[in-house]
Amino acid sequence: MPQCCLSKQAINILREFCRSPSNQFGKVAHSNGVNLCLMNGGMIKIAEERFVDDDLHTLCSLGLLSFSMGSNGTELYGATRDAVRFQNS
Repeated sequence: MPQCCLSKQAINILREFCRSPSNQFGKVAHSNGVNLCLMNGGMIKIAEERFVDDDLHTLCSLGLLSFSMGSNGTELYGATRDAVRFQNS
């Protein structure tokens, strides 16, 4: 998978998530912006908040993240096997 289509932030989101013990993270919007919260605790660092949606969409469209909605309307993301292979290459 070419890295040219992924921003540095998208690669960092994927790297931090795959290195964590969490099997999902949630995108949580609040009055001060957005957080990407790992299910086992902790957060994924965001450098450019305005591009988070674009980066998450790109990671999903490339098959590196899966997407679902939580019962409370939170966007949930999970790693795919391709994400782990991508990180290990």
